[in-house]
Amino acid sequence: GQLTPKPSIHRYVLFNTFRVERQQQVIMSSTYEQCVAEGNTDDALTQCVYSGLEESINDVASGIDSFYLIFAGALVYFMQTGFAMLCAGSIRSKNCKNVLLWNLLDSAGGCIAFWSVGYAFAYGGDDPARGTTFIGHTNFFLMQNVDMEQWFFQFAFCCALSSIVAGTVAERCKMTAYLFYSTFLAGFVYPVVAHSFWSVNGWLSNTNTDPLFGSGAVDLAGSG
Repeated sequence: GQLTPKPSIHRYVLFNTFRVERQQQVIMSSTYEQCVAEGNTDDALTQCVYSGLEESINDVASGIDSFYLIFAGALVYFMQTGFAMLCAGSIRSKNCKNVLLWNLLDSAGGCIAFWSVGYAFAYGGDDPARGTTFIGHTNFFLMQNVDMEQWFFQFAFCCALSSIVAGTVAERCKMTAYLFYSTFLAGFVYPVVAHSFWSVNGWLSNTNTDPLFGSGAVDLAGSG
């Protein structure tokens, strides 16, 4: 039979552009109608429409930011499979199931540790007015106000870090010892380093009010 041609990328981009423009028109129309219904006229009407559009745009931007963090976190978390295959290819075949379970335990033990104390040690209580601190001190067990998408993004990095050592100690330590190691790494070691580099109160952070050497830490790629 005859093959149906797939839509080109150009048509796909045009369709999505039209859809976004249509959504913007709907938002503007509903905002204008709402402002008119409230009895606003002239300058008050203009200000009402502007405020409504700004609020709608901020809502859309917040949603995009949340989606991007979750999507990026999922990509980082998928590194677990890469480390699992690397570890499995570095050992004897009879121990493959064992090392794959180790990578699963990274997520299990690391999640509990990072959920309970790790995130709090890394980013809890960030406040530029507090100056430099060793570790965070609030948001234990994700209490108080915590952005869950931010937590998931940081958790993905934490688990990926603990999986790096799995290949080094494969066939060289017991599973219980590895579980305790990965839990301790995710609950304390990584959070302390993360706080030092990426918290606004970290002593190596470039966002600190008084960064080290006036610039803070700079990695090999040139970013802070």
